[in-house]
Amino acid sequence: KRREAINHQKAERQRKAAQRKQSAHGVSVIERFNSSIHVSDLLESYGYTRHGNRFSKPGGSSHQPGVILLDGGASVYTHHADDPLGDGKLHDAFDVMRLIECNGDMRTAIDKARELVGSN
Repeated sequence: KRREAINHQKAERQRKAAQRKQSAHGVSVIERFNSSIHVSDLLESYGYTRHGNRFSKPGGSSHQPGVILLDGGASVYTHHADDPLGDGKLHDAFDVMRLIECNGDMRTAIDKARELVGSN
């Protein structure tokens, strides 16, 4: 748990630094990604199954829809600890992509976001 907390803090520092750097030159790549890609579409592309405003994780044993859309669909939260998003925090579309597709690596996620939505 402590290692996860340290890794999360590091990722958040990197994310904020990237946003500050990008914001000095306009809208950050993270902001562009979040405004271009809806978190529900992203979840479905990763194999999550939609149940109204909830999703069930692909291959989950309980098949219970533990991922819920919040903030008008701009972020998600999960109740399932075995989900890659199950760290007790809200996640926007960029964060979902960072955690699932990039194994939590911020640099890889920023590069991927630039690839998908372009750069300044």
